[in-house]
Amino acid sequence: VARSYFNDRLPDIPMIVGYCLDETKGMFGNKGNTPSYKEFLEFANVYGDKKDEFLKIANVSDDAGVAELYERGDFNSISAGSRGFCELRSAMGKKVYLYIFDHDIPGDDAGSFHGSDLWFTFDSLSKSWRPFEGKHYDLARQVCSYWTNFVKFGDPNGDGTDYNGNPLPEWRPYTKNEKNVMMFYDKATPETLPENAIIDFRLEFAKDKFTDK
Repeated sequence: VARSYFNDRLPDIPMIVGYCLDETKGMFGNKGNTPSYKEFLEFANVYGDKKDEFLKIANVSDDAGVAELYERGDFNSISAGSRGFCELRSAMGKKVYLYIFDHDIPGDDAGSFHGSDLWFTFDSLSKSWRPFEGKHYDLARQVCSYWTNFVKFGDPNGDGTDYNGNPLPEWRPYTKNEKNVMMFYDKATPETLPENAIIDFRLEFAKDKFTDK
């Protein structure tokens, strides 16, 4: 699969890529679901002879530094992978849209866990036992409208309105120069991500490994 990504063997179509902000919390077993400095050093071994370069870029020396790094998602495989994929596709001249789902999910304080965006994508909140309320339904209308527009037009913006005729915030594609992302908080909110040296490093490392020679 990775070789397909890096050698441009995917269909030449627009894509939407994204994730739920809290979906990888718990991938480490230590208290607080944040990797320790020791665990981080073990993780860095995956970069082989480039480990020292990676650690220099990461620039952390204790648990607190790693916690801050992790909170930003810099070495989170899902968030970094999603953004790296957008960097790769956009560099190939392909249109790709990035989203991050960070809305509260009521019921057991689970955060925006894996798959929690699907209720909003399919506007199916009423099928859940969770006590969703007005703001959740408003967001679901926006999210479902973006996906419906994307299916119909290859562009999540469509005619610029949701299925009730309300204006939709413009969702701009991710590019090398404009790292656009649609944040799904209580409502859809367009933002631009800052440069990220760790993600750039990981992408170049993967290119080296998976690009056909």
